[in-house]
This record gives sequence, C-alpha cells and structure tokens, in this order.
Amino acid sequence: MPRQRRNHRRSSGPGAEELGPCLERLKTESGLSWAQLAELVGTNDHALRRWRAGARPSWKRLLALLDAAERLGLAHILPIRHVRR
Repeated sequence: MPRQRRNHRRSSGPGAEELGPCLERLKTESGLSWAQLAELVGTNDHALRRWRAGARPSWKRLLALLDAAERLGLAHILPIRHVRR
C-alpha cells in the first residue's frame, strides 16, 4: 500500500509564528538534542523541524510539548499557556 502524503498546516493564527524560535531556545536551554526533545514530546525530530519552519502541531502535540517543557522547568519559553483542567 503506498504511503499517504500529509499536508502540513502552515501557521496563520496568532502566536504560531513564535513557536520556531521558542523551540530553538527550549532545545538550547534544556541541553537536549532534537531527537531527545522529540522523544520527550512523543513525536520525531522531523515533526519538530516542520514546526520550526511554520507548520502547526495538533493541539494534542502542543499539550505534549507544554507538558515536556513544564517537566524541564522551561514552560515560560513557549508562546502557549497550559489550560488547567
């Protein structure tokens, strides 16, 4: 069965264009590699590359990213804020 192509959504909402530089800063300040950061978020380093280029992650991935940043003590870096349940 042929592999399906995915259309990655480009950023159009407010704050989404800020995610790329924030991911760069998160990586730098955490001291993790892209692969390690991706594993912590539950995705792969190719997804992080797309997000840095402007693709928008799903809300589930955004929450996973924020949870990972909170565990690292670096949630203040991200342009998204966690909604408390």
